[in-house]
Formats: sequence, C-alpha cells, structure tokens
Amino acid sequence: MSYKNQKQSVQELRAWAKSEGYVMRKGNANLANVQAYRLHDKVSDKVLSPYFTLHDATYLNNHSDMGFYGLLYSHLIK
Repeated sequence: MSYKNQKQSVQELRAWAKSEGYVMRKGNANLANVQAYRLHDKVSDKVLSPYFTLHDATYLNNHSDMGFYGLLYSHLIK
C-alpha cells in the first residue's frame, strides 16, 4: 500500500462521497484550530457525520482497510 498525501486523500474522499450520494462541506467549527468538515446527504442535506479534519481523512485513507467507508461508518457516525 502506498502512502497518499492529504491532497490525494481529499480528492479521493470527495470522489467517493459523490459516488455514494454524499457531499463534504465545511462546518462552522474548528478542531484544534483546524477547519472541520462534515459529510451531508446530497439530496436531503442531512448531516451524516460529526466533524472531522482533512488530517483524519488522510490518516484513515492510509491506515484503514475500510478506507472512506470506515471514515463514514466506523469512525464518525454516532
């Protein structure tokens, strides 16, 4: 498995979200002084995840066998 930097990981996250009917939007919050994001349903605009940072997406893309599916279902959905 090759390491993917943050830019690559975010591009893949946005492409994955689009294919699943989700959209990634900036939230009105910061986590550790870093812009936070949330995943929303593209049609209903329902929030599907708590806040996460781009670093979280990069970490999960590089260290999780489940990839972004893991980001949405295993790590963020409460």
